[in-house]
Amino acid sequence: LGAIRNAVSKETQVTYTADGSGVAGADVAVVVVGETPYAEMMGDAEDLTLSEQDLAVIKKVKQAGVPTVVVLFSGRPLIINDGLELADAFIAAWLPGTEGQGIADVLFGDYKPIGKLSFSWPRSMDQIPINYGDKEYSPLFPFGFGLSF
Repeated sequence: LGAIRNAVSKETQVTYTADGSGVAGADVAVVVVGETPYAEMMGDAEDLTLSEQDLAVIKKVKQAGVPTVVVLFSGRPLIINDGLELADAFIAAWLPGTEGQGIADVLFGDYKPIGKLSFSWPRSMDQIPINYGDKEYSPLFPFGFGLSF
């Protein structure tokens, strides 16, 4: 939030809501979802699907008719299909630590996004693990998928 406020002009109104309420009429919404920072076993999870709480926020913003940019913070690929379908734009930002300004720089066009996947991004939990070259290879995003300008 602080990085976004730093990236826009003083005339630009930036507001915050944890649950997506009150966004009607906004020019755009940046919805940040995903995992909180973790280390080793503390981040273990049986299900890597985007949480219902995160999906509910994205849905609420979309229902308000606001163009929606979803930023995913995670330390690994999550199952994002439902959130991806609702987003007008989607950025996998990983876990940026204290460097939220780098994410804001990309969001506001001060830096062109680049990146290629060094792994395959699964469509579902049933595909985990999924690797390039698997007999039934049908990831959400294949090995090497990404952007460059």
